[in-house]
Amino acid sequence: MPDARRRTIARAVALEGVGLHLGLDSRVTFRPAPEKTGVVFRRTDIPSWPQVPALVDNARTAERRTRLGVGEVELHTVEHVLAAVVAAEIDDVWIDVDGVEPPVLDGSAEPFWDALREAGVAEGRQAAEYLDLAESVRVIDGESVYEAHAASELRLDVTIDFAHPLIGRQRGEFLITREAFARELAGARTFGFVSEVETLRA
Repeated sequence: MPDARRRTIARAVALEGVGLHLGLDSRVTFRPAPEKTGVVFRRTDIPSWPQVPALVDNARTAERRTRLGVGEVELHTVEHVLAAVVAAEIDDVWIDVDGVEPPVLDGSAEPFWDALREAGVAEGRQAAEYLDLAESVRVIDGESVYEAHAASELRLDVTIDFAHPLIGRQRGEFLITREAFARELAGARTFGFVSEVETLRA
C-alpha cells in the first residue's frame, strides 16, 4: 500500500478494569494524535504525564508480558493494546493509562480492538511508513526463537509447546489483515496455570 496515508482515530474512547499482573484498577484512553506522533503511551497518574513511545528501544525484560519503559516510568502488559492498534493500522495515537498497567478486561485484545473500531479512523495527509527488511533476522531468548523475513504482507507462523495436556504443541499460520485479526486473533485469550495463581495474587 505505497499510497496509504497515516491514520489516527477519529475520537477518544476509554476502557476500565483491573490489571492482570499487578491487580490494580486501571483506565486506558485512546486519543487522536497529530501526524508523526507514532504510538505513544502517557502515564496520566503522574503529574507531568510522561511519555513512553512504543518503540523496540523502550522494551524491557519481563516474565510473560510486554513491558515498556523510559527512565523510571514503566508500563506493563501492553501486548493486547498494541496488537489492536497495529491490526487497526493506526499510525498515530495517544494511549493514556492512569497507572502502570492497562486493564486485562476479558484477557484478549478484542475489547481494545472493538474500542478502536468504535472510535473510527481519521486519515492524515502524510504517507504511511513501512519497515522493509534488508535481510532475515533471528533472535533467541531462552527457549523462545523469533525469526523475521522480508515479505510484502504480514504473515505469522507461530508455534507454542507447553508440557500440559490441554495445550501441548500447537501451530498456527495467519495472514494479518484487519478482517483476519477480527475473525481469528482478536478474541485469543491469555492463559495461565493454577500453580501461578498465588504468585499473581501476591
